[in-house]
Amino acid sequence: MNVFIFTKAQAPGGVTGGLKYWYDAGVTATLTNWTDRTSGLTLSKNGAGTILLSSGDANSNYNPFYTFNATDAANFTAPVDQTIIGRLHTTFAVGSKSGNTNAIYNHIFRFANIPGSGAAHSFGLGIDNTFSPIGDYVTLHYIDAAVPNVQNTSVSPVLNKMILMGAQASSIVSGNNKQVGYNGNFTTFSGAISDGSLYPNLQVGGGVYGFAGRTPEIAYYNVSLSAQDRDKVDSYFAIKYGITLVQPQNYINSDAAVVWNSSVNTAFNNNIFGIGRDISGALDQKISHSINDNSILTASTVNDFTSPNSTVTRTSLADKGFMMFGDNNINTGTTPVSCPALENGTERINKTWLVQKTGTVGAAYFQVDLSSYSINNEIALYVADDSGFTTNTAFMPAVSVIGGKATFYYNFKNGQYFTVVGKTGPINCQTCNGGKQTLQNAQAWFNGGMTGMNNNTLTNVPLAGTAPASGALSADISVTYPSGVEWISTLFPRMFGTWTQLSRYDDLDGAAGKVSYTVNLKDVSGSKAAKASFQVAGITRLAGQAAVVKIIGYCGTTQVTPKLNYAYNSTPELNALLRRYTIDNSTGTATGTEPFLDFLDFATVNVEFEKPVEKIVIEWTINREQVFSKVDFLYIGDMSFVCVNPIEPNADNVNLIASYVESQLPTCEEGTLKVNIKNNNCISKTININNVLPAGLQYVADSYVGLGTETPTYSGQNFSLSNLTVPSGNSYIYIKVKPSGAGTYATYFNYTVNGGINNPNPYRSDDDSGTTGFQDTSITFTASTVITKPTVTKSVNRCFGTSSTELEYTVNITNNDINPITNVEFMDNLDAAQTYVAGSLVQSNFTANGTATFTGGLLYITGISIAPGQTAVVKFKVNTNNSATMAYTDTNGSKYLNNQATVSVNPQSQCGAANSVASNLLKILACTSCTKDPNTSPADTITKIGITIQTKQNGWPENIPNGAVALESKTKGFVITRTQSSMITNPVEGMLIYDTVDNCIKLYNGTIWNCVVRSCNE
Repeated sequence: MNVFIFTKAQAPGGVTGGLKYWYDAGVTATLTNWTDRTSGLTLSKNGAGTILLSSGDANSNYNPFYTFNATDAANFTAPVDQTIIGRLHTTFAVGSKSGNTNAIYNHIFRFANIPGSGAAHSFGLGIDNTFSPIGDYVTLHYIDAAVPNVQNTSVSPVLNKMILMGAQASSIVSGNNKQVGYNGNFTTFSGAISDGSLYPNLQVGGGVYGFAGRTPEIAYYNVSLSAQDRDKVDSYFAIKYGITLVQPQNYINSDAAVVWNSSVNTAFNNNIFGIGRDISGALDQKISHSINDNSILTASTVNDFTSPNSTVTRTSLADKGFMMFGDNNINTGTTPVSCPALENGTERINKTWLVQKTGTVGAAYFQVDLSSYSINNEIALYVADDSGFTTNTAFMPAVSVIGGKATFYYNFKNGQYFTVVGKTGPINCQTCNGGKQTLQNAQAWFNGGMTGMNNNTLTNVPLAGTAPASGALSADISVTYPSGVEWISTLFPRMFGTWTQLSRYDDLDGAAGKVSYTVNLKDVSGSKAAKASFQVAGITRLAGQAAVVKIIGYCGTTQVTPKLNYAYNSTPELNALLRRYTIDNSTGTATGTEPFLDFLDFATVNVEFEKPVEKIVIEWTINREQVFSKVDFLYIGDMSFVCVNPIEPNADNVNLIASYVESQLPTCEEGTLKVNIKNNNCISKTININNVLPAGLQYVADSYVGLGTETPTYSGQNFSLSNLTVPSGNSYIYIKVKPSGAGTYATYFNYTVNGGINNPNPYRSDDDSGTTGFQDTSITFTASTVITKPTVTKSVNRCFGTSSTELEYTVNITNNDINPITNVEFMDNLDAAQTYVAGSLVQSNFTANGTATFTGGLLYITGISIAPGQTAVVKFKVNTNNSATMAYTDTNGSKYLNNQATVSVNPQSQCGAANSVASNLLKILACTSCTKDPNTSPADTITKIGITIQTKQNGWPENIPNGAVALESKTKGFVITRTQSSMITNPVEGMLIYDTVDNCIKLYNGTIWNCVVRSCNE
């Protein structure tokens, strides 16, 4: 079978009829020959001078061009059969003149009498020095015409600037049928021209009466084109070479469809240019800018603003796809901007652009030269639906700002206006570009060994992950303590699963006891900045001693404050109950408010740096209401550093960036999936999100952390959240996942914007890797030993009094695993001013008891082993000292202390944190009623009444001293009235009941009911 493929012939603007000669420096062009694209006529170099051929630069709008010299006669020439050409024509030539080859005539294109010289020519188009007025003008010259030299005096070309020359003869007789033009503007003249034939040598470039300067392209039609066809060719040359046609004038494609409508907003018919593709029109412009002065915008299909248009790595638009730009021609000044997501002090430059798009055109890259403006940081594109920036305003941060040039990646809508916003200030740091790496803090301290722990310093720690395009990152880490503050300096900082655990034992209050954890980011060239995110845990308040964590970033000497988010977020009621700290985002500070509970969950803060930083300092202090020495711990997670990456734009300016807080974990851990919602509009938007996790990965129940009171639906592999309102700027949601086994799991989210364009529908999330196109977010779980966690319960033998009371704690540790658990670490950090009673520690049912250390209120036992199924017991006594003065007040007014023990299995392994378990949060109640110890004096009365279900013994119950009634049974219990104290309408002093709500025996003292507890014995 024969297959025939027919393609439409290419020509400038798609105009093929009458095209006789078409010379393009980007096609079949060498230093010695230039071949016509239409008929194949090859022009050969003539003369001994130099002709240069360039692949293109900014002055040629990145397209190839020849350069001809004014001081020699080098040109291209070839003989032609002038008898068949005729005198009617339409001619187009692009060139930038650098000097004169003749005091008057300087023709870029001509028909000469002899091959080696243009001294005698019958037709010439160029930029001549005219007699009056003196200057350079586009000129059409007929040697045999009634008016031999006709110039276009409307506009004078600028030397060394590309211009589009045009000429047309519709008739040889007198009449307004001949024109000479400049950038689409024409002067008409009426002189007759000879009907004789042209001279027989076609010449381009230098030589006598020739042209000095750059020449990229020429098209000669031996017919008089229609106005529409001439507009097509003008548009082709104008778009290709960044030339603004004299306005008002539309730009059209080869189908005569308008691609720049000059009537949309006449104030923006300045510095017009664009990228576009028109296959039949021979146009494939992939990078473009206006060649006019004061034009500071360049558009490109890829992030490359230097290489020629023909570079193979550039991508083409779809056929008939055009994106055109024009500006308001205002070149100075800035105006303040009001947008919730943009900080105070943000200003926009007064130069504004209008975008007109036709066909299929997606996102592209844009570079703006801001070197003449004062704004130099926090640079963003600022867009709106109107030139006054009042409707549908949005923004997009710059991909990079280098040498005063800001690069953006954006998908404009047709008819949008845009400008650039930013702030003025010192530029103190260099950002990394194109990628993401992770600082594995815990692993770094583990690898650093005793030397690192003893010196509290690690240097040149390589970051994990693929190196950014700008180079691999590393970090220097240090911890500084006031003298004597660090607890067990030979053990800390240490790896605690995926956390770095810091310790302290001191009584220093506030800044006097400041501990600083510092990370300096760098690459081989020096300091490097990136957007960082991580977690800090252990922010609690114990016995009036509140942990205060302040996180500061630095870009050079400029401080950068992060956004802090709760790692636990539920209903207001549960937040009040379970959160352990408060946040002050104005200073980047989290302050402990409640004791203990789960320090790796409820006492954890998410840290998000939304601006690049090259240095991070975590300051840890203790605000002490009661000043006494105490052991405390702080936990710092892995740090993710995201370089400057382009965001895949969409029409609704809402993006979801999904990532994992830790991208690599052992299977014993749960991963935290973070979704950064970037609402780059200046108003709130409402979105709907859903996701299906891959097989082997599922959501963890009750782990969602969101923006407020929204209630997503999630279980197993499915997640759905509807009608989430997100404010302008960055918002974050977090949710945990767990694997069924080792492997790499990739996922993404779908989302829609209520009332939005939603093209495509739905949108999909991207990851934070900086890889071009939409990427799944991935997490890798490595195989690890997952144990069945032990069960830990803690109890106390009594309440505490107002003065020092001796308490005995019992902690039961049950090994629920089928294997022995070894290298078990036990910690019990006592609340308030409790201190250990020397010699009271009793360990039982351990296969190895371990080594115990007592420091202040901390009991610390290491090296414990417990057999499978065994319940081991730790008992010890404490004195409460003045703890009563530090007691908490419950909602019912009662006083209490808290205590909680923790057990960690192999804490410095990768599963150390995952295999850590806390006991119940034990409330030690203050004694509320007093009882007396029994009378142990010799009996002075006997018990006269006895009730027994056993065989009565002789002398019973008389042998029970000082009793009123004796009850006896080995198999039965004594039951008193079981009810609620609130149900008794007329209580009598001394009345006893068992309260079925409070689960205690209560005594009515004549005023209130109180649970009967052993008390102070005063």
